[in-house]
Amino acid sequence: MASMILAVVGAISYWFGTWRLVLLVFLLVLVDLVTGHRGLRFRNQAFGIDYACDGRPAYTNSTLDSLFSTEQQATDKLVVQGVLDQWLARQPTEKPKLVILSSSGGGLKSAVWTMHVINQLERSISDSLMHRVALMTGASGGVFGMAYQRELWLRQQQGFITDYTKPFYVERMAGDLLNSVAFSIATNDLFYPGLKFTRDSLSYRKDRGYSFEMQFHENTGYVLDKAIGDYRDNELSARIPMLMITPTIVNDGRRLIISLCLFHFFVDPHCHLEGQIERVLTGLILIPFSDLSKATGWPSARPFV
Repeated sequence: MASMILAVVGAISYWFGTWRLVLLVFLLVLVDLVTGHRGLRFRNQAFGIDYACDGRPAYTNSTLDSLFSTEQQATDKLVVQGVLDQWLARQPTEKPKLVILSSSGGGLKSAVWTMHVINQLERSISDSLMHRVALMTGASGGVFGMAYQRELWLRQQQGFITDYTKPFYVERMAGDLLNSVAFSIATNDLFYPGLKFTRDSLSYRKDRGYSFEMQFHENTGYVLDKAIGDYRDNELSARIPMLMITPTIVNDGRRLIISLCLFHFFVDPHCHLEGQIERVLTGLILIPFSDLSKATGWPSARPFV
């Protein structure tokens, strides 16, 4: 990006001499006016959402409050309790310990750290760690590591791989993402992105988010090139842990919960599980990887997503 700016400034200085300052100010004002025009303003989009639809619900407190009905909370409880029953049926003892993995953000460092900790825990216990995990949660880089590890665990159960803890997979997660994203910013996003692609019959512009996703899939062997809904059967049958992604909405500070299993009762302070989980557990193990990183001297961060 700096090279492009230097090239433009150099060309203007060469051709216009003492008028270069006036022309540069004029160009800056022109760029500001053009980019501020609504028709030319580019907004990044989440792939898979139909932005041409006018029937989107209003993002208001009343709309959010309408989602938390007693009936919906009761339905969510039954679904999650059904998953826990399936998880219990897969355990070797009547009252096993349930493990919840939690990881904070921090980019690739957090993703690699998360996978490394899971691998070390897997090797340090006699029984399978992932066999005991019922829920994975977190945001940003930590969730990338968890999601990749969960997919590898599923592929191991399906017979596609023999050991999901091989260092080879951690090395894949540690692959470079910055160069492709920075190149997209400098050559595409600074201007109006013109290239498009189609996904599920919907058209989107290729921006730095697209470059990030494509490079990530290339680094990880395209095993995560699927929708969240593709994991529905495996999650509901407890073949793999439930995944709850919890980024923060920077516009208003709200916590966004993304999951196949709905957790309305998690965000309602007046609703509890009423001992339904305790009836099948003798203990609960919560492993927050951010605390592990602090204890070992690794820096930890919680970026907004």
